Amino acid sequence: MSDEEKQPQGGEPPVEEHHDHNHSHVAEETQVAEDTHVMEDARTRALAEALQSSFKVVRVLMVVLAVAFLGSGITKVGPGEKALLLRFGAYQRDLPPGLHFALPNPIETIEKVDVTKIMTITSDVGWGPPDENGDPEESSLFEPEYHGYTLTGNGNTVHIKAVMNYRLEDTGEATKAYAFKFDDVTDFLQSALDNAVYHVSANHSALDALKRTELEEDIRERFKKVVNEVHELPIVVDPI
Repeated sequence: MSDEEKQPQGGEPPVEEHHDHNHSHVAEETQVAEDTHVMEDARTRALAEALQSSFKVVRVLMVVLAVAFLGSGITKVGPGEKALLLRFGAYQRDLPPGLHFALPNPIETIEKVDVTKIMTITSDVGWGPPDENGDPEESSLFEPEYHGYTLTGNGNTVHIKAVMNYRLEDTGEATKAYAFKFDDVTDFLQSALDNAVYHVSANHSALDALKRTELEEDIRERFKKVVNEVHELPIVVDPI
């Protein structure tokens, strides 16, 4: 029997063909691994560049916010203003006109008061609903809950409307008192003027109420006594 006849059919492929097949398979796996590595490197670089750009933007924003935060403490005090520097709400010192720097709120604040401004308060607790001319509207009936009025010392009712102009004294003590002594200084002054109207009306007769100059001066003096003397708020009151 010849060698060809002895060789079994359907046997293993030649060693050379098997080796080539394995080599091709390994080469393909190596190429895939290299491609994957290249793609991962590209993704890593892109992520790093994106993070660097984000950090740059964040740093710029932090600088801008820091400058804005510190700049919020710069205040200009005008020539007609009085200013006080507060630290955690406690008075520190007076500030002259000009530019001043304070640590941002709530650490430090600068309170300003215009001492040249003329302010007005009107007491209409004794004034009825006005007509088109601003006078109390005429009515055949008197309704106490609707028509404002005050009582005189001899039991009559009168309508009184008081308009008062005032300004702050140009002193540091006046500024401190005006800014810190009352929760709402305007409400306090309004209440003091209303009280003066009631008090003076009760100490005059109906005929006395017709003497406007005397009535006005008495209301003014009563107001000054309560505000300037009792509560020690230094303001200058013009004629009522």
